[in-house]
Amino acid sequence: MRYEQLKYLLGNGLLTSEGEFWLRQRRMIQPAFHKQKLQLLTSEMAACTEEMLNRWQNDLKGKEFNLAAEMMALTLQIVGKTLLNADVKSEAKNVGDALSFLLRAVNIRNV
Repeated sequence: MRYEQLKYLLGNGLLTSEGEFWLRQRRMIQPAFHKQKLQLLTSEMAACTEEMLNRWQNDLKGKEFNLAAEMMALTLQIVGKTLLNADVKSEAKNVGDALSFLLRAVNIRNV
């Protein structure tokens, strides 16, 4: 998807901006991604991943499941926990469905 399409969905943020505006945004957020700060979050990331793997082992063993949806749920859980200190597991399906809908709508709009 082109950046112009993403701007419709995400606005003019770090992912979609360019030039001086992007550089200013990048410099503002850079301290949050310093190696030492990220190391503090790795235990939360690992715990979320381990919880998912345990659920696969115990609840989904031998069953088919949607890997993309599982990865989206894991990503949402990690982002919620590490950036917002919030447990968002119960909202993963709703967020995934909404994001898929929005991405399809942006694609249709820009065809």
